[in-house]
Amino acid sequence: LFIYFSFNPKEENIYNISSQMLETIQTLEKIEISSGEDEKDLALEKIKDNWMLISPIKWEAEGLLISNLTTKLVHSNPLFVIDCKDLEERGEILEDYGFDQNSTIIRLQGNNREFSITLGKETRDESNIFVVFSENGKNTKEAIWKMSKDIVNLSTPSSVFWSKSTYLNTPLYG
Repeated sequence: LFIYFSFNPKEENIYNISSQMLETIQTLEKIEISSGEDEKDLALEKIKDNWMLISPIKWEAEGLLISNLTTKLVHSNPLFVIDCKDLEERGEILEDYGFDQNSTIIRLQGNNREFSITLGKETRDESNIFVVFSENGKNTKEAIWKMSKDIVNLSTPSSVFWSKSTYLNTPLYG
């Protein structure tokens, strides 16, 4: 039996993903979604308590969708699958889990921190997807996790999907 305690605050634990994601979401200022395809990047930014699409167009963003995204992320409860160092021993590669240059990436920025989620393939039971997390560019592709695939529906980089629908508000007899 071996128990290891560390009181070194500089020692990072890549397995503490939920708290790292929560810290970023609490101070969320910017969201970027990229699909790997050219011209398919989307950026949303919080400007004076309002969310705005800033790329590819400038338009007011739908706040309920942003709230839905952050809620799904906070309650996603990611589960560790495998350390990437162990993939080679099993005869597997990252592409087996759906990670390549065309993978969708969700970047969350807040409080001088960037937290990225790279989306992979669906799991065999079709209820989860494989994901890779990174923070400020560190820990990229160090471990593969799985989380609810509900996030896939909200990871579209379509500006039409994220923009607030505005209609002319004219009186009936005006």
